[in-house]
Amino acid sequence: MIRKFQVVLALLLCSLSATYSQEYLTGSSVVSIEPDSSIYSVAIAGYGAPREGRFSITWKLISDIPETAAITTLNGKLYAAGKDGEIMEGVLLHDHISWKILENKAPVTCLTVLNGKLYAATTTGDLLQGTLSLNGIVWLHIGKSNNITGLTGINGKLYAANSSNGLLTGVIWKNKLTWVNTGQAYRILGMANDGERVYYINSGDTLWFSKPGQPYNQWREIGRHNSFTFNIHIKHILVLNGRLYAVSKDNKLYLAHHSTKGDLTVRSLAVKKGRQTAVITTLDVTGFNYTFIKTIKAEIFKRRGLPEAALLINASHTHFAPVTQAWSAWGDFYHTPDSNYLNRIVKKAVIRSIEQALDNLGPAQISFARGTTNIGENRRGANNLAKPYDKTLDIIKITHPGNGKSEVLFTTGCHPVFNNSEANSTFTLNANYPGVAKRLIQEKTGYKAIFVQGCGGDINPRVLDYESTGKELADDVLNRLNSDMKKVSGDISYSLDEIQIPVKPWSLKKVQDFKAENAAAVIEEKKNTPPYSAEGQFVLTQLLEREKNVRWANIMLDNYKKGTVAKTMPLYVQIINIGPWKLVGLSREVTTEYAEAIRALWPDQLVSVAGYCNDVPSYLPRDWHIHDSTYEGYDSFFWYGQSAVPPANVRDIVLNGIKKLHR
Repeated sequence: MIRKFQVVLALLLCSLSATYSQEYLTGSSVVSIEPDSSIYSVAIAGYGAPREGRFSITWKLISDIPETAAITTLNGKLYAAGKDGEIMEGVLLHDHISWKILENKAPVTCLTVLNGKLYAATTTGDLLQGTLSLNGIVWLHIGKSNNITGLTGINGKLYAANSSNGLLTGVIWKNKLTWVNTGQAYRILGMANDGERVYYINSGDTLWFSKPGQPYNQWREIGRHNSFTFNIHIKHILVLNGRLYAVSKDNKLYLAHHSTKGDLTVRSLAVKKGRQTAVITTLDVTGFNYTFIKTIKAEIFKRRGLPEAALLINASHTHFAPVTQAWSAWGDFYHTPDSNYLNRIVKKAVIRSIEQALDNLGPAQISFARGTTNIGENRRGANNLAKPYDKTLDIIKITHPGNGKSEVLFTTGCHPVFNNSEANSTFTLNANYPGVAKRLIQEKTGYKAIFVQGCGGDINPRVLDYESTGKELADDVLNRLNSDMKKVSGDISYSLDEIQIPVKPWSLKKVQDFKAENAAAVIEEKKNTPPYSAEGQFVLTQLLEREKNVRWANIMLDNYKKGTVAKTMPLYVQIINIGPWKLVGLSREVTTEYAEAIRALWPDQLVSVAGYCNDVPSYLPRDWHIHDSTYEGYDSFFWYGQSAVPPANVRDIVLNGIKKLHR
């Protein structure tokens, strides 16, 4: 009897083992990529307008304070100079400050701290060094203040701006101060530092940072009065306990923080069968450069042995995320991402998300369904033909036998471009409609939701309100989830290839003439065109376009000088096969008609097509975009800093290139 039971048990275990050997192991993760409080503000990507830029910074009122001529921080306390020359010490207690007067002194114009000592510029033109004592402050005269309007101390030196728009560096030796002129600054009212960067506020309520001692042309703008999220007029800035604060001209203390919906994430899905593993990772960012993605893939290969071709990274392309790629033809604040945000937040989060998905692998069944959605419409006309729009909505459902957990990956192509009706949402970080759809799907099903952006290069939402678009997409996904789905079964494979698209750059003389024409127009058109309408919407000015053209021409002239003018455009084609499901990921902003054409290359397979994968350096238009000189087929290539537009037969080059790959 015991022998018979052992035989039955062995047969049962063999049966279970055979069953699970036909299934996949999958794992998923969700990791935030919200900028934290140590990053005081970031430029928001997605639009070249307004000319003055969009930034995430907003202000929270903390407390009224006495009228101050200067303020700084030391050892977690505030030190301020009052209007009558009194020096006050303040302790911030949640929503109010407890002040005490340390002493009365000649009126002070600037205060800072360096190496545990106070430094004060006085109205009499002196620079004093102060040491805190039980009886107040012991002051020592160390030099002249040189009419400074902003002062901060970092790395053993003093840095200042003066009323003559000069930048100064102060070196202290044997209690004597020597100033050195190091450049120009403009209308600086106050300065502060966080131990790494120097921050500036000017009389136009514009906020900047730089590394200590950098010249003005290397400062980075991170905030500006926009009447919505940034609506205070500032006279002082200070850093206390790692946070940026401002004192307004009506004597109120504000704390800087990000205007955000809090839903920017990176999400990963890992799928394994046998010895093969593939990972699909999606980020709520506008785009990224291939060099950045290569560093992530190299790190994952080093840590986990996952080949580059097995990891596909997709951008949702929300137009309300921090800058994460180079935009060299845009305004100065968009030229490069904030390095702290890109490397300390985004890069680390992507690596953590991928590793968490790999660490969470468990038995799973995968199924596929194809539905439709009507959230978008083509924003261009195609030679008076019907506007093309691929409504395909592909859904991958992952269920885990035994634990009740499920994930759903869904993909369609549409720009996350519109903000909600309230004006301040223009300046608020958010994942846009994909974030809304993911949240609603998870709330209604408990499924972890992962969105992959498709071929939405020329597709905008039909509805301006992204909450409504997200709800509509979520409903379309949920309706299709409730119907029959095709089980996915089979091996995993992957590939990553490069198709070189030839381009014809302008001649050197044509670029020179183009720059001269636009540079002259910039001079004529600088007439303070308002950046916003009364409703808070962007006013896209001719000046903005002209300045972009000059920047593009400068990029090209520099490339001609270096001999680096690109004559090809690389298109990266990554394919992940999971049984009969084939995910084809293309780099660039891929326009809608590519999806159907690529699906037709494999009529017997379940083919999903995504754009915005691995690299987003320009659009991928069709011939009619180029013939009609639409934004996607002409002007966008200047905005992206590309050397030329692709040839009119670009679609055939791409499709023939994919056919030759035999993937």
